[in-house]
Amino acid sequence: MDQTVADAALGGIGLSLYAGWLTVDDVRDRASSERDISAACDGLVPGAAVMDLQGGMVRAKGSDYDRLDVRRLPDSCAVYKLPGPGKTTSLFTLVVQGAPPPNH
Repeated sequence: MDQTVADAALGGIGLSLYAGWLTVDDVRDRASSERDISAACDGLVPGAAVMDLQGGMVRAKGSDYDRLDVRRLPDSCAVYKLPGPGKTTSLFTLVVQGAPPPNH
């Protein structure tokens, strides 16, 4: 009986450590995703707000090819949810148009 209790205790400790490691890994992934989204959309879209879309997510990224540069308007950025390895789901595309020149 004592060996069973000891095994259960060690198993519980191991599971707790693994859960802690996953939590830290998720926090790092979320922070990295927030930075990538902000960079992809040239700071116009807050990464933290995007990560809270659709009930919250751990991983998202800006497109490698569709990245916004406000110095070159019109322009756009695309952001994708990463639900699993090798999978992406489109979250949104932001299109920014320049203001027309004022009439004199």
